[in-house]
Amino acid sequence: GSLLKKAALVRFTRTLGALVQHGLPLLQALDLARGVVGNGVLERALTHVVVRVEQGVPLSESLRLQGTEPFPSMLIQMIKVGESTGSMDGMLDKIADLFEQEVDRSIATVTSLVEPAIILVVGSAIAVVVIAMYLPIFSIGSIIG
Repeated sequence: GSLLKKAALVRFTRTLGALVQHGLPLLQALDLARGVVGNGVLERALTHVVVRVEQGVPLSESLRLQGTEPFPSMLIQMIKVGESTGSMDGMLDKIADLFEQEVDRSIATVTSLVEPAIILVVGSAIAVVVIAMYLPIFSIGSIIG
């Protein structure tokens, strides 16, 4: 859940940052970035954000009004800083980088936990096959002996 949400936030912030950096108006960039999220909860929340931004509410405030469930407070605070300094595109890239690092760490952790389990399962399967091959040979040996 959390991993997929962070990956969706990476896609959203990276896309929004690129669109804003290349001169697209924020409202249009938000609408386009919403389409690449790939997460139903975030898409619905972003629909409400777009409506609020259309009404003149700043992006950081629009995100904050959605709560911290879809949008972490760190993301909201960093966007607020980007709005106040006028460097929204750079800040969105930094946010995407931070979440991307978290996603990479989570994937590395999951991989390190799953790898021994896979080795155990494969080893057990090989042991079953070896026993299945040698058991008839031992049975024949006891019949002859």
